[in-house]
Amino acid sequence: MKLRYWSYNIPFVYPFTISRGTKTHQPTLIVELEHMGIKGYGEAPAIAYYNIPTQGGFDLWGDFNGIALDSDDSIWMFSMYAKTSHQWGTRGARFHF
Repeated sequence: MKLRYWSYNIPFVYPFTISRGTKTHQPTLIVELEHMGIKGYGEAPAIAYYNIPTQGGFDLWGDFNGIALDSDDSIWMFSMYAKTSHQWGTRGARFHF
């Protein structure tokens, strides 16, 4: 199983303004999980209010789950979850109907 991730600034079509200020983009962590040629994607936005960045040496925050349909009508489900700081658990399952 391979995990890849990268930071990306998603630009807004229109500026978003609330009482705390105006945003023109959203810093986001894009996640790709690949197993046996099947890829799943997820995203985790940076949240300044909670001091959660997407750059540099960061701890991934939260769990990642995915589901994919294989060419033989199998369904693959996978999950990565935080066990402790800097340690992740991974589970995967295949269902064939």
